Amino acid sequence: MFYPEIKYPNARVRENAEHVSEKIIQAIWNFLFIRVDEMKTTTGIPIRILDQGTWNHDEGPDFRNAKIQIGDNVLSGDVEIHLKTSHWDQHHHSGNPHYKNVILHAVLENDRIAPHLPTVELRHILNGTLAQIAAKLNALTNPDYFCHDQIQEVPASKVHDWILMNGVMRLENKVDKYRTTVKNDNLDWNEILYRGLMDALGYSKNRKPFGQLAEKVPYAFLKQLAAEQKEETAIMSIQAILLGVGGLLEFSKNAEADLIPFMVRLEQIYGEFQKSNSIPPMDISDWKLFRMRPSNFPTLRIAGLSKVLARLGNQSFTEALDRITHLSDNTQWVHRWMDLFEVSSFGYWSHHYWWGDTGKRDPQDLIGKQRSSEIIVNVVFPVLILKTEIENETAINRKLRDLYQSVSSFEKNSVLTTMSKQLKLPAQKHSIQFAQGLLQLHRRCEEFNCADCSIFEMLVGEYR
Repeated sequence: MFYPEIKYPNARVRENAEHVSEKIIQAIWNFLFIRVDEMKTTTGIPIRILDQGTWNHDEGPDFRNAKIQIGDNVLSGDVEIHLKTSHWDQHHHSGNPHYKNVILHAVLENDRIAPHLPTVELRHILNGTLAQIAAKLNALTNPDYFCHDQIQEVPASKVHDWILMNGVMRLENKVDKYRTTVKNDNLDWNEILYRGLMDALGYSKNRKPFGQLAEKVPYAFLKQLAAEQKEETAIMSIQAILLGVGGLLEFSKNAEADLIPFMVRLEQIYGEFQKSNSIPPMDISDWKLFRMRPSNFPTLRIAGLSKVLARLGNQSFTEALDRITHLSDNTQWVHRWMDLFEVSSFGYWSHHYWWGDTGKRDPQDLIGKQRSSEIIVNVVFPVLILKTEIENETAINRKLRDLYQSVSSFEKNSVLTTMSKQLKLPAQKHSIQFAQGLLQLHRRCEEFNCADCSIFEMLVGEYR
């Protein structure tokens, strides 16, 4: 959805109101989220807005050059916005020449018996609750705009608890997603883990094609290859089959001459595979390759996956993971899991991400610590929690949940940075649960879910 670019007052709070940000009230006036036909002064005189004025970006009244009809009189001048009527005096506006042309005082709550200038109380004529209006206003501005400047009004412990609660919600949402898969699809745990892994490797742009590829080439087939072949042979075979079925071998003939042997071997293996399987390949257009970082190219992810599967050999995903969860020291579980999925660059993919792109890639990991940690959080934890729940392995289930709460997160991304800044959090390492809570809160803000946010509720208090 497109929202118009609108210029707002700068982030500096000129008048720090109690709990409810004056920016919300200013925005309500600017966008007229009020029942304008019911407007009256606090003394009962009808008000008609002819022009609400221009939102002021500097010192002085909040709206300039307004035109307001009060009773039979049409007035031109400024409008000042406050949380309460008494804030006019608290902010020392009386006698201030900048405010001499104010014709109307618009407040959320009138707390004076006899206001000294025409005043309209907005709280009873709002178009919905403050939470509902904030959601609409946020859709026009910045999702984090109205809580940011007031967050210090909320006790740090309350913010911390709310973040942790959102981390639990995010985990349970993932568990429920896999619960639905178990209920609706006839898949064993290894296949579920494999599809989850493919989804994680797809990152944001290529989740769908990786999912299609996982359906076309099931885990059981690749597991058999890994069990029957030596590791190096299995790596080449799995790469060839996944790249071929994925339609990603299409441009290999354009490779430079010194790279042809590697390409030729991949095509030979894929050709032999298709003779006995006849799986319709995907099309290159199914993948999003434009404006993508080299490290996120599906060719590299597939190469990394081939090594993960090949080095497991005859051992299945569940066997490898279960062996780790039966170690007495559960503080080692996450590190051992990450060792399963991290893959350093090797062979052709040490300096390439596509066919014939000589020297265009730094020798970074194919599946690094960051991506491996995301696999742990998004696949391993929820699947194993669900598996141990269904199989009544209560002790392991409890240890898994304890780890989620206590182990430090390896994730680093712009969302975590933004949310930490918005919530004014101290710079320190966070647990997986805390980091996931920040991501869940960011989703709430993106969806303008103010009405169901504990932080917003604490900020608006009685005005909710």
